[in-house]
Amino acid sequence: MYSLFYSLQSSSAAITNICDLSWLWVILGLLIPFLLGLLLGWAIWARWKKIAAEWEAKANKLRTEKTKLTSDLDACKRRRSELEGENSRKQSEIRELKLRLDEEAKANMKLAEAAKKAKAVPPVQSSTTPPAQSAVSAASGFAAGAAMSGNKGNDITDESLAEAKAVFGKRIKADDLKIVEGIGPKIEQLFKDAGIKTWYMLSKTDPADLKKILDDAGPRFLMHVPRTWPRQAQMAYEGRWAELLKYQDELDGGK
Repeated sequence: MYSLFYSLQSSSAAITNICDLSWLWVILGLLIPFLLGLLLGWAIWARWKKIAAEWEAKANKLRTEKTKLTSDLDACKRRRSELEGENSRKQSEIRELKLRLDEEAKANMKLAEAAKKAKAVPPVQSSTTPPAQSAVSAASGFAAGAAMSGNKGNDITDESLAEAKAVFGKRIKADDLKIVEGIGPKIEQLFKDAGIKTWYMLSKTDPADLKKILDDAGPRFLMHVPRTWPRQAQMAYEGRWAELLKYQDELDGGK
């Protein structure tokens, strides 16, 4: 009887122990998934936080670039306005320059006509009267100065021209101003209209006066520099052909 009672008591203790263990397993079964879910949520949250930070940095960079581009655009607009204003001023200056050139062209035509008329009247000079100077243009002044010095175009001999042909390899006409490097047919005609018709007259004309003739003839002649032309003309007049050819080889378009 006693052994039976002890056996029942042992069974009851075992059942009690089993019941206590079952509650433990239940708690563990609930706690473990909770912890796993917590860890998984933390990992996902950390990942999304990193992505959000990257996108925020990109957004800040784009905002900075937008600000810079907006500033550049404003600067370009201001520069465009300045250029448009400058272009308007330049267009106005061009229109004014065209008007001035037209006026100068008309004035030059009148001066050329006046110079031709002035050349038709020989200059008169006495010991008490200064040389006559045309009020229309400096051209008649050049012609008067040359007349005072003498034409001397007839002093060019056939022997000198033959020597010129041998040096230059072509026939040279007396007082052909085109022998001077830098002078073409149009400039030669300008000088002849101004009364400078011979090498001697050209050699005695100041380069500043030659430049004035070119400037008065229009903008197409502004590029020419007659600094060496009187010296070349003097060599031609004096028949120093070899020296002239060597001198011209050292020049650049007569300059």
